Amino acid sequence: MTNPFPLLDLPTAAILHVVKSMDYGEFLNLSFLSKRAKKSIELMNLKSEELTVYIGDFVHMNMSIGTKRMEWKFYYCLKGNIIDGEDLLEESFENEEMDLENENELEEEEDEEIDYIEEDQDIKDIDEELEEFQDEQEVYELEAEEFALPDSVELLISDGVSSRAVWYMESLTMKDWIQHFMTIFHFSEIQHLDFTRNSSIFSIEEIKDSMIAINKLSVSSDTGFDVDYLLSNFHSKYLHLGLGVFETLKKPENVMIRNYDMLRIYLNRDHPSTITLDDLLFFNSKTIKVCEANWTAKSFNRFIKHWIKGSNPRMEMLNLLDFSEKEFIDTEILKGVRFMEIPADQTRWFRNQDGQLVAFEGGKDFYRQDGAKATIYNFGSYENFRCIAMCVWHPHCVVDPR
Repeated sequence: MTNPFPLLDLPTAAILHVVKSMDYGEFLNLSFLSKRAKKSIELMNLKSEELTVYIGDFVHMNMSIGTKRMEWKFYYCLKGNIIDGEDLLEESFENEEMDLENENELEEEEDEEIDYIEEDQDIKDIDEELEEFQDEQEVYELEAEEFALPDSVELLISDGVSSRAVWYMESLTMKDWIQHFMTIFHFSEIQHLDFTRNSSIFSIEEIKDSMIAINKLSVSSDTGFDVDYLLSNFHSKYLHLGLGVFETLKKPENVMIRNYDMLRIYLNRDHPSTITLDDLLFFNSKTIKVCEANWTAKSFNRFIKHWIKGSNPRMEMLNLLDFSEKEFIDTEILKGVRFMEIPADQTRWFRNQDGQLVAFEGGKDFYRQDGAKATIYNFGSYENFRCIAMCVWHPHCVVDPR
């Protein structure tokens, strides 16, 4: 039996030295004990490179911190299997080598019941429990139209070797979790929010209240939400509409006119294209990617002529992908347009909306009435789809080859 170690009574530098020797599960647990303990973790200056939140049958959060990857899965089914909170907290620290308690600071936090348990059961046992949750999902859906976001958490930490633990924070909401992570891992936005299958079982108002700034928003066709309502409540720099989602919009013009940095749309390949030339002229995004556009070379030619006259002034990149066998013919695409062909062995670098450099070889240059230059790249048929790209060389998109 080891003697208690008054960690939080040490100077800040000493606390930080000890905390850095802990694994992620240990110092995350420590961060919930008190304000001073949390501050000690903050001083480690860990930075999350990415926070992705998936909302579907359950809530799933992924974070990458250096070589570590943490997956947080929130379930309802685990709650009923957790031991009483006070017994759990006492048991979890019973065999610790260090006494993490600071009585004064814990009194300030006494309203926060923190329950934590390291699970010794096999991964197989956990997987079986989660499978039971999937089987019971239909019952839950019948009992209530909406759920509050869950507060039972499975944590998977991987860095070559994976470890699992189950947490139960009854007093913490999803909003509390995200706010806690923000301060510990020093991020200010959710990199990717993805609404997937059956996400409508959760309250959209609670999800909205829990979120911070969103960089990329993805929506699949089987969320169960009214997509127009969903998009009116969640705003992002990037929008990805999954297969067939665009066709369900009651007011697609609300998406077309928004100033997205990137708009990606996957149309339903089993139906005629729902994006016409007139629609495309409404788009106000910097980068526009449309899969299954099902456009003809004649339609694209008409779009180019409208662009020459001044349409789509914000557009920097347009990508059209199609799975039909017929290739785009350059002479038809640029019929009636003055252009200059660039040698195929000449590489030019384009800076996209993320600041990343994209290499383009060859292509055909043409100009708008205001002098802006654009280039068409016809990739023909490639891996069962045809692709054509148009980039506009705004000053900030041009990379000096020197």
